[in-house]
Amino acid sequence: MFKRKKLIEEIKKKLAYISIVIEYSNKINLYDLNIYSEHFFCGLLNLIYSYNLEDLNIKQKNFPAIDLGDYKNKICFQITSTNSKKKICTTIEKFEKESLYNNFDKLFILILKKKLSNYGTFKELTYFSKEQIIDFSDLNTRINKIKDTHHINKIYQYIEKNILKFENIDNPKSLLNELYSHLNNINLKVLDIKKSAFLQYEITNEKINNILKKIKLGKENLNTDDLQLLIKASQFLNTIDNDTMNVLSNYIILKEDTKYKLFTTYLINNLDMLEVKSLFFDSYDFERIQRLFEDIQKIINFEKNYAVSIGYGNIKTVNSQSIIVSVSSNDTVDNKLVILNSDMDYIIQDEICLGGISEQVYNIKTFFNNRYILSQSKYHLYLWDTNISCNVMSILINPNNIPIIDYQLINHNETIQVITLNENKEVTIWKLINYIPFIYKTLILKENANILIRDTENRLLQYSRYSKSIYQYDIKKETLLPIFKLPDNYDTVLDLTIHPLKNFIAFSHSEKKRFEFEEIIQFDIDRKIEFFREKFKNHFLINCEYKYINNNLQLLVYDRDGAGSNYSALLRAWIQKKDYEFLYCDSNDFDKEDNEFYLSLNFFNHSLYLIKSSISDRIYKRKNNKESLFYKVNKNYYIKEIYTK
Repeated sequence: MFKRKKLIEEIKKKLAYISIVIEYSNKINLYDLNIYSEHFFCGLLNLIYSYNLEDLNIKQKNFPAIDLGDYKNKICFQITSTNSKKKICTTIEKFEKESLYNNFDKLFILILKKKLSNYGTFKELTYFSKEQIIDFSDLNTRINKIKDTHHINKIYQYIEKNILKFENIDNPKSLLNELYSHLNNINLKVLDIKKSAFLQYEITNEKINNILKKIKLGKENLNTDDLQLLIKASQFLNTIDNDTMNVLSNYIILKEDTKYKLFTTYLINNLDMLEVKSLFFDSYDFERIQRLFEDIQKIINFEKNYAVSIGYGNIKTVNSQSIIVSVSSNDTVDNKLVILNSDMDYIIQDEICLGGISEQVYNIKTFFNNRYILSQSKYHLYLWDTNISCNVMSILINPNNIPIIDYQLINHNETIQVITLNENKEVTIWKLINYIPFIYKTLILKENANILIRDTENRLLQYSRYSKSIYQYDIKKETLLPIFKLPDNYDTVLDLTIHPLKNFIAFSHSEKKRFEFEEIIQFDIDRKIEFFREKFKNHFLINCEYKYINNNLQLLVYDRDGAGSNYSALLRAWIQKKDYEFLYCDSNDFDKEDNEFYLSLNFFNHSLYLIKSSISDRIYKRKNNKESLFYKVNKNYYIKEIYTK
């Protein structure tokens, strides 16, 4: 079931991408793609509907009225990127003039953009009705009804194989500039709509959530104030013009009743009845009320979510080879994540950008097979769902502006939970429902401590450097209890990390009355024994971590800035052979003093990635002690952090 759902999501995403490319290639007069589209959709329709369509323009150049025909099933298609009624009427006239109804019983029109919400009436025809006007949403609906996963996989493989043509149209830079401008215009429209909702109609998220909660509890809970807000919400939605509504519906999925505004008119025409009492509504009315408020909620929540890279390509899923880089503008008004492919030897510009937000982000993490990317600022968390788009959703975690120290995300009982640790030693558990966070529980630490969360693997919420205590958050019991504290003979701990599968911790350590941190130690917290220790004289081991490299778990330790007395960065790695056996392995470490002070070292996919200095616009890649420029950020931007899985 999961595989089927995943395939359908990927198909929808790729068809949406194709739709955008076709629309904007036409806007900048690149019409050659329409010719290829006929061939592409001929094969796709055959797979989706089990037709035997053939490209009629191959048989006869400029075949009249239609593009594809299935003589066996007696159906035909016109493929067009024009969605006007005039275009459809012209097609019908040509179809009749050529007497094509003698060969085909049904004429379908596939529109390669969003079809209009209402085409009015057509004269009665045996071979054509309005239901035979289809677009991408109709294709998706049809695909969703296919039960056979093998059949869906064939559709996915066909699109994957043939999408390359859409990715290599002429003049891609112009296309992207058009797209970027269009997305900015959308954002300006949405900001105006939000302002109207808040100021003129007094519609807030708090009020919307209150209505939705009542609807879910039972219709008799609505009161007069709720009904008045319902009227205001309907009037507010009615102020959005058709063109803007059509544009928004590409990015915010609006339900039919809302898009067509039928229910809005219905409400306004029945104001006197609405004020009597809510029992006037039947269950169907309440479903429409719920959809109306959910749609308005999406509009109010909609932020500036789209950033288009100067490179060219479709949105990619984060995979095991991906590097995620946090990038900030010099004035920090534009901050985003960039996804890079570590397999490439040399990247000089952005590949795929996520976000476009107004504060610096760091502490990047991925969850659930890399589907979700999270990062934090001082007071906020930001979430990206890479299966949907490059869309960033702000999760306001601290309305009281208490700085976040660390966070984790888990999936418990099919509900996403975000767990945060803040500077007030508060552990807050949030339930994330439709990307809207609700505070579920808050627990208080009695001391500075790290928090262990056992989910699919062990993870830590790290309070700060020097914390020697570990508490455990029990997901099932929803409790927080101390489970371990390092013995007193470990005087000062700098950085502490936990084994993903076993209760082993590793930390950099300094002996009493010293502040050198030259030692890396591994400790079994169940048996309370130390089983590994290495010392690197004159180094300051600022960071250690357990990391999977080529499917082998390794322990890595870094001295990224030569903060000891030898002015040379250091990287060491050990591979786990048995429970207590960690053997030194090749870590691509530094073989000589280079007197560099690095913002970051990151060992990944057989290579070491370096950021030299705190204000840097480039990442270097070092392999076998040979260094090359890997990535250079755009002008007036600099790099803040590298993340690798």
